[in-house]
Amino acid sequence: METLVLFHSGFRWLVLAALIGGTILALMRHRQKAQWSPESVKPFAMTMALFDIQVLVGLILVFVNGLPEGRPDHPFIMFAALVIGHISAGKARKTESDRGYFVVGCGLVLVLLLTFLAIPW
Repeated sequence: METLVLFHSGFRWLVLAALIGGTILALMRHRQKAQWSPESVKPFAMTMALFDIQVLVGLILVFVNGLPEGRPDHPFIMFAALVIGHISAGKARKTESDRGYFVVGCGLVLVLLLTFLAIPW
């Protein structure tokens, strides 16, 4: 189980880098008024896939070890961030206007804020 804890702890840096990169990419493309298509959501879906893995490992740890002592709210905040990220990616995928990057960018900003709030630094 310690291996899973180490994976969860180390993998978070990759997830954070992907979230920061995805957020910057979405907001830059929105600012440049880049053309949006349903395929444009792929890099953001990959970011959320990494987030999914992190949350899944975290949930396994919660079921095995119980809630973390220092931050019992951590799993709930991270699950809320996961839901927000998937909702924004889904809404962006269905967007036909140039607002797709804006929608996914705003969603990733919220995910990033919640993630920074929830991480037990």
